[in-house]
Amino acid sequence: MSKLNLKVEIDEKAGFCFGVVKAIEKAEELLDKNNEIYCLGEIVHSDEEIKRLTNKGLKIINYDEFKTLKNKKILFRAHSEPPESYEIAKKNNVEIIDASCPIIQRIKADIKKSFENNENIYIWGKPNHSEIIAINGEINNRAIVFENLNDITL
Repeated sequence: MSKLNLKVEIDEKAGFCFGVVKAIEKAEELLDKNNEIYCLGEIVHSDEEIKRLTNKGLKIINYDEFKTLKNKKILFRAHSEPPESYEIAKKNNVEIIDASCPIIQRIKADIKKSFENNENIYIWGKPNHSEIIAINGEINNRAIVFENLNDITL
């Protein structure tokens, strides 16, 4: 049997999107100043990066834990959050460090404007993905979210 001669190269442009990079930089900056910062959900889809940041003091929490958090600082990741998360933070005196990606923020504003103009809103994506939850949350979860064109019923 012959050996396969394989050369692996990683494209120099490969990596996280700029929104995630900025969120990670913000987390690092905060962790350097303060050994404890909470993050609502995983900041990035990378086990290695999560491990590195949790070793520096990042505490990843879920929504149930977030609802009970009081008088702390929390990082909202690049994926953004629905309005409900901002309301919970305010009610519980939780300081928000908002690392929401500007592209997601623009999409949220556009969706809200379209919704206010009584347009039907369809979102192509995974219904339980954090970005979709944040975007759909802007319009009280009134969008039709679908993963496949066959899922749409008119």
